[in-house]
Amino acid sequence: MTKTIKALVATSLLGMASTAGAASVDLGSIAAGDFAGASLLSPSAATIADEWTFTLEEDLLTAISLDSNDSAPFFGISDFVATSPSTDIVFTYDASDNSYSFDGLLAAGTYTIDVTGTVTGEFAGQYDVLVGTTVIPVPAAVWLFGSALLGMATTARRRKA
Repeated sequence: MTKTIKALVATSLLGMASTAGAASVDLGSIAAGDFAGASLLSPSAATIADEWTFTLEEDLLTAISLDSNDSAPFFGISDFVATSPSTDIVFTYDASDNSYSFDGLLAAGTYTIDVTGTVTGEFAGQYDVLVGTTVIPVPAAVWLFGSALLGMATTARRRKA
């Protein structure tokens, strides 16, 4: 089963299940170009203390989003906070979109995201987590230097001939 299908299955299974108190979700191993995500639904009158983990197979540009697709407070959740024990991940809160996000280069390894809050909705509280990756682009200076070396090699070869 491909990683994309695994992510979709996890999203649908976790989206339907309700969790009380704390949940631990392992999004698995993520390679360049992959994404993984899921949704957690917590019953009303619950305190949330969820832990999300994922592993990067190599150094990757990574985008992480925690969103409720709803205006404040998070869909039935007050005091919603997203943090990471890793100093590499620092979330930015966007009040206009009511979401937390991170964009940046992360080294290969395993990362954890801690989510806390209190369900205040009448029925339940729900939020989504999405982790996406892209290949690290080669800096323009490398391409420029490489083409200069190729040009000098071609010129040297023509002089010999």
